[in-house]
Amino acid sequence: MKGKFMCAISRIKLLGLSLFVWGMACQSEEQSGSFAEKLKALSVKPTVAVSFADKKLESTGTAAVTLQPVKGEPAFVAGPANDNALVISDQDTGVTGLNISGVGICSAGEGSFVCFFTPLAAYEDKPDKRHYFFSENRGEGGIYCYIMGSTRLTLQFLDPDKSWPSYAFDYKWAKEGEQFEAGKWYHIAITWNSTETKLFANGILKNKAPKSHKTAIDFKNIMLGAYGGQSNLNGAIANVAFFDKCLSAEDIKVLSAK
Repeated sequence: MKGKFMCAISRIKLLGLSLFVWGMACQSEEQSGSFAEKLKALSVKPTVAVSFADKKLESTGTAAVTLQPVKGEPAFVAGPANDNALVISDQDTGVTGLNISGVGICSAGEGSFVCFFTPLAAYEDKPDKRHYFFSENRGEGGIYCYIMGSTRLTLQFLDPDKSWPSYAFDYKWAKEGEQFEAGKWYHIAITWNSTETKLFANGILKNKAPKSHKTAIDFKNIMLGAYGGQSNLNGAIANVAFFDKCLSAEDIKVLSAK
């Protein structure tokens, strides 16, 4: 009789533990949420948000855009925050870039970019090696965001007067001897306006500078993950969004949750 009683107590404890674990899992899922749920919680609506949740190239936002792979067939891997990730590579798998036509950012002189990414292989520590998150280069100006070498993250603007660069944001992401790790997911968020530019790494403000580009340029066509179809990201990218406003630290923290 005593044995049956102790067995019943053990089962109750086990059930309680199971419910606790289940509750924590639900809480974690609620905190991270899907990309679409996170976007709804923001104080600013995205100009364009690109999701690969259904292993398709899909966009939402205030701008009506066209998504066109540069070369190759879209390939996907499991990404963070309940989403899939698009493979952008110069190898046989995936595409070499993704054209996003009709974006329209920076028209008011400010904007933001966010994404998750992971390298497909360790980046070479060479200053001439660049892995692009996005770019646009045209006669009246340009904007570029890339990793230089294996540790530096750079944002550059080219203003209509062709001064190069009108502003360069160059931040050494990793500590000495460290590199971006293949297979490890990182969240980056960059905001800019006429007075300052900020870089957030995994939801935390890492660096800011007192000035940015000089003029407002309405960038319509963005190449995601590449520059001119070359020097591409060589990685996987997910939860991509462009904004024509500067995101707050609170909004970025929401988007960076895994």
